[in-house]
Amino acid sequence: MLLAAKLGDEVFKRIGQPAIVGEILGGVLVGPSVLGLVEVTEVLRVFSELGVVFLLFWVGLETRLSEMRAVGRIAITVGSVGVVLPFLAGIGLGLALGESTETSVFLGAALAATSAGITSATFLDLGIARSRAARTVLGMSILTTLVAPFVLRRLGRNLSS
Repeated sequence: MLLAAKLGDEVFKRIGQPAIVGEILGGVLVGPSVLGLVEVTEVLRVFSELGVVFLLFWVGLETRLSEMRAVGRIAITVGSVGVVLPFLAGIGLGLALGESTETSVFLGAALAATSAGITSATFLDLGIARSRAARTVLGMSILTTLVAPFVLRRLGRNLSS
């Protein structure tokens, strides 16, 4: 898994793309969804969760609250739109495909969730993490990352009852 991620990293760096995208694609390629060379075990799950924790810690180290405050209002606006539109699109898509309302709402919630870690890593790879646009998108991503678990937990409770 690590070899595939590192190869993806190197390939994407050489073609001028964010390394994290190559790492993710390397994992998808060797994982059970495509080639099935790597089986998802409990050990792999633990290491993947640790990786997410370290990535988010890295993002926290790179994030300055003063910079986030400077783009706060626009980030909240963009974040709200960035949550509402995918949520509604997911519901619409689910219903259009004949899924139940519950499944459609869950699809909408899943589409509304973003990853602050991946967004930040991409900006850092591209060397634009300090730009106003990157700070705005990162602020929006942090906002949706904080809100999404609560929405998904609430939906999970409603769907199971």
